[in-house]
Amino acid sequence: MARMTLNDFDTALQRRGFDGFEPDDRQRAINWAYREVARLTRWRWEEADVSVTFAAGEYRKSTASDLPTVKSVRAVVVTTAQHEARLAPMGEGEFYSNWAALDLSADASRGEPSQYYFNGAYLYVLPPPRADRAVKVTAEQQVTDLTDGTDVPVTPADFDEAIFLAAEKRCHLQAREGDYAAENRRELNSFYDDALTDEAQGQGDLQARVIPGRTCL
Repeated sequence: MARMTLNDFDTALQRRGFDGFEPDDRQRAINWAYREVARLTRWRWEEADVSVTFAAGEYRKSTASDLPTVKSVRAVVVTTAQHEARLAPMGEGEFYSNWAALDLSADASRGEPSQYYFNGAYLYVLPPPRADRAVKVTAEQQVTDLTDGTDVPVTPADFDEAIFLAAEKRCHLQAREGDYAAENRRELNSFYDDALTDEAQGQGDLQARVIPGRTCL
């Protein structure tokens, strides 16, 4: 399924008659809608695998640019053929005692990665690899605003419809079109009910499954 980008959401809103809104107002509605849908469907998107490549000698990735959706790290695995390994987590004390004072860019610091350290701003892979290494990060993701026209949500592709419905609802509310907003809300509620049912049936072998309620809607 092709993903909807920020530009796609914006174009669709304009085609629905919201072309008179300022572009910033439409973008704000899209991002608020995106956060709303993400907040109510965390079980479907919050944990995900993010793949990155560490070049030879590269020892860290930034959450500001390289891993923008990563909030916390649950596991780090090197997936390069013949070098597959799960890296052990490193504590803050060990990092500052054994690694922080070293010149990690120096050739002498390189080796085969065996540990990782995550401080919220950077993911370190240590020692820095001697050669390029593909790394899979199992992470708890966070929602960041869609700002570039080609940005896509971290939520699954089949949730794009709900994001558009929620954005349209917000635009109707801003235009004081309560009846149309109510119709969007009904369609969204149906979407959430279906999503919850799919989640409950996805692991049917587990006993005493509990479907979370939509008490905040």
